[in-house]
Amino acid sequence: MASLAQPAPAIGQEPPPASAPRAFEVTASRYQYEPGVLEVDEGDRVVVTLRSADVEHGFGIKAFGVRVKVPEGGAPVVAEFVAARAGRFPIVCTEFCGEGHPGMRGELRVRARSGGAVPAAEADGPRSPDPAEPDFAVVNLPTALGVPAGGFVFRVLHRFSRPLGRGDFGDLAADLFGFDAGGDVGLELRYGLPARVQAGVYRTSADRTI
Repeated sequence: MASLAQPAPAIGQEPPPASAPRAFEVTASRYQYEPGVLEVDEGDRVVVTLRSADVEHGFGIKAFGVRVKVPEGGAPVVAEFVAARAGRFPIVCTEFCGEGHPGMRGELRVRARSGGAVPAAEADGPRSPDPAEPDFAVVNLPTALGVPAGGFVFRVLHRFSRPLGRGDFGDLAADLFGFDAGGDVGLELRYGLPARVQAGVYRTSADRTI
């Protein structure tokens, strides 16, 4: 039976060098990344050096387990990962940085090894809740996660009824800055419509209006 054998490497011969990583320098500021789009090839090792131009930000790519804090002051931090699969993947700010935080996004575009167009954005379909995009509300302004089409979200909310501007400092301290005062309970139901649109109803215990 014939056999095939691979020639042994010559003594002292070094292995071929590994391909150099794809390196990027990204500046985070309210409320954008510059550059906002990173393009690499499938299988590339990616090294991103990040700096903040103002407050603390974050840099997250859920598909590849990337999540780093970008401190204020401009000190550099590095995010390193392997772009193991092709596609378009959202880059999100993982640290609250102001009222425009939910819209602070970028995109990682990974070309397939076989060539051709980059697949459609991963975020185009329904998404499950992402720890990198917390669901929260500021006073009466909702800044909530998108609800997939046909999905429901039900929440019970609480708001202190005593305005902090009523009375002097002694009055505020007497009821522990509102914690010992009464509160309004709110019930909220949201329904996801196509094209990332939501419809919702909200009712409070204070005036019972919807």
